[in-house]
Amino acid sequence: MVGNKLEKLMRRTRKNDNGCLIISIGYKARYSCTTYNGKKILCHRLAWILTNGEIKDDLHVLHKCDNTFCINPDHLFLGTQKDNIRDMMKKGRDNRLLGEKHQFSKLKNDDVRFIRNNWPEISQADLAKEFNVTSQNIHDIVHRKHWKWME
Repeated sequence: MVGNKLEKLMRRTRKNDNGCLIISIGYKARYSCTTYNGKKILCHRLAWILTNGEIKDDLHVLHKCDNTFCINPDHLFLGTQKDNIRDMMKKGRDNRLLGEKHQFSKLKNDDVRFIRNNWPEISQADLAKEFNVTSQNIHDIVHRKHWKWME
């Protein structure tokens, strides 16, 4: 039964020069999706399940090839959301402007280092005044809710 489902899915693909199997069925944002066991599912997840078995709830199916329409099981691997973000940044696909590169940032990287290195000796309120930001902003920096990518 599983083999039939996988064959049916694979018949809807075309192979590109990179070996990606590009699926040409329903789209959801930048991914293709279908129905499986009465539920909507992303096609690359379904290809993984049909090839390798069930996926733990906390894991994602990631693309080695970075082609979100690829369902080639050889191009897929499991990872956490954190793994996905690391992979994205390692491959230079992160186009967000972080930290001091963001146009509205009041702080520079050195400011964040100073805040983290001098708290709690300097209170959050005093740091907030010194850098013209809110105490909540200082709290989020210190507790790595903001600028968490920066060591």
